[in-house]
Amino acid sequence: MNESINWLDEINPHPRIVGTSGGQPNYIDPKRVIYDHELMLFGSGGSFVLTFDDGRQYEFGSNTFVIIPPGQWHVCRGIICEHVDRSWIHFDWTFDNRPVAELDMTYAPADPLPHLYHHAPDWVPSDLIHGSIANPESAFSLHRRISERFNFSKGARQKSSRALLLELLLQLLGDEQSEVSARPMDRKISPFNPFSIRDALDQYAQMSFGECPPIKLYLQDRGQSYDHQARTFKKSFGISPLQYVNSLRMEQAANLLHDTSMKVSEIAEQLGYDDLVYFGRIFKKIMGKSPQSWRKQQS
Repeated sequence: MNESINWLDEINPHPRIVGTSGGQPNYIDPKRVIYDHELMLFGSGGSFVLTFDDGRQYEFGSNTFVIIPPGQWHVCRGIICEHVDRSWIHFDWTFDNRPVAELDMTYAPADPLPHLYHHAPDWVPSDLIHGSIANPESAFSLHRRISERFNFSKGARQKSSRALLLELLLQLLGDEQSEVSARPMDRKISPFNPFSIRDALDQYAQMSFGECPPIKLYLQDRGQSYDHQARTFKKSFGISPLQYVNSLRMEQAANLLHDTSMKVSEIAEQLGYDDLVYFGRIFKKIMGKSPQSWRKQQS
């Protein structure tokens, strides 16, 4: 961003919320609108998709960032995000000492409150700002320090988190090598690009386990060898097609365990698993605990 040198001289950022979380497969945030700006940092080994209501869709790989402006309905979904930190800071570009609002964001289907939007000054680029993190170790260290001071300190030390946020933004945006690494997703280029393969696997995961064909035959029926599609998929997402399908199914099982009182046997049956022992073994392998233990921990 060659032009960033000018406008970055003017910023005086003010953090509003600071946090971080580990990833869960295929789920991050429900659809929402935020009222300030949000900086998201995506760690290594992950793959995330940001989708806006106007049809824009962006993929973010390892060690990337995005700054989302207020007033735009969006969903952030993790594709491969287990054990990957997603850190965030809600902030204003300039400090005006406005009080903390009762609401920081609104989730669908509620109506947003436009009078709470805190838009950037005119000299801040209006497009979505995103790029690669040139020095991930430094960037995530700065985020941790900002979190410690903002969330757990008072007075002057808490206010000093603003200086650290300025340092982080300058590090992310002031380096000309920080090229845009997120890209609009185009799944129509080839039916065998990793995103098209993933779409096919999403459909496969919705089939009853007892009725769907073996995954190798399913992918081969798309017109290209299973081995080639599996290599393409794993190169982009880090896991095999079967691991991806199992993760989708077990995430659905976890949601049912959390959100319903269905018996484990009923959940297994609903997902098409006739063998309860096999279902429990796959669930434990992916979720780290048996279905019963996972439900007990969540409650």
